[in-house]
Amino acid sequence: MKKKQLKKIITLVIIIFLIIASIILIKLFTKNASKNNKLDDNNEIFSKITSDGTRINISEKLNENKKIDDLDITNIELKSDGQVTQLTALIKNNTGKVKGDYTAKVIFVDSNNTKIAEMGIYIKKLQPGESTILNGKITFDYTNAYNFNIQI
Repeated sequence: MKKKQLKKIITLVIIIFLIIASIILIKLFTKNASKNNKLDDNNEIFSKITSDGTRINISEKLNENKKIDDLDITNIELKSDGQVTQLTALIKNNTGKVKGDYTAKVIFVDSNNTKIAEMGIYIKKLQPGESTILNGKITFDYTNAYNFNIQI
């Protein structure tokens, strides 16, 4: 009888330990995610929350048209559901040559041009005059970024 009681006590202790460990892990992840929302050293806010709870970037600098390898990047949108940040944009080949078919690196920066995060994207092969949607995702919320740079 004592063995059964001992097994029950050990099982109960293990369950309590797992619950406490889970709570601590959730707190740590939540704390890291909230740190990522305070990206700018100057305490500037470059994002807003929409009525459906989505966070969207409102930085004029981030939303300016950009170029990579003579490809035009326009209609830029950076948004997050709190756990994943998604960058979408229209990318157009206004050159007379076939461009693309390579990976690039998007580097998010704060208003001091300090790197916050980076993500990889793929730029598909574009014929002259062709356009497509550029799409990239990264874990955590980086919508308060001031700007981003793209490197091949």
